[in-house]
Amino acid sequence: GLNTTISKMEAKEFFQKANEEFVNENFEKALEFYSKAIELDGTNAEYYNNRAQVKINQGKYEEAITDTNTACEINPKSVKAYARKGTALFHLEKYKEAYTTFKAAEILDPDDKAIKTWVRKCEAELDILGKETGEDKSMDPIVGTSKGEIETPKPKEEPKAPAAAPSQPPPMPAGPKTRYDWYQTQTTVVVNVML
Repeated sequence: GLNTTISKMEAKEFFQKANEEFVNENFEKALEFYSKAIELDGTNAEYYNNRAQVKINQGKYEEAITDTNTACEINPKSVKAYARKGTALFHLEKYKEAYTTFKAAEILDPDDKAIKTWVRKCEAELDILGKETGEDKSMDPIVGTSKGEIETPKPKEEPKAPAAAPSQPPPMPAGPKTRYDWYQTQTTVVVNVML
């Protein structure tokens, strides 16, 4: 109703004030105003996105991620939310997560050059990580598990083969390997066992 409309209008005013403070690099003031805007209207992804940016500038990366997650819930197509989340993750050296987050942003906005730059930065970091450890850290757990899955059934199959093998040969001597050939002479039947 009316109260909601008033709240949203007030929220917008705080948001605009916050933006002004942000431009002037008064981050504490900007944070305060963005928070007030969110209190009055918690349904606007932009408010969370901009507050996340302030928190990134202040080095509060975990808090920034919380805000970007909320922004994503409100607006799953918010490129800004993914880009800012990616930035925060990158600063936390969570390069693999940052990479997938920036890739999501890139899908939403394929023409954004800044996002493409971030994707390359993540790729470079992951590449360096891989070279330093002699293997790609980011891929390690994935490769490890798939390798494990491929290798574990093998030992199970091998004992089966020897166990099955003895059960097969016994009928064989009586079968194709041994041929009984017989012929009759006048007095006796001679049986040649031809091995």
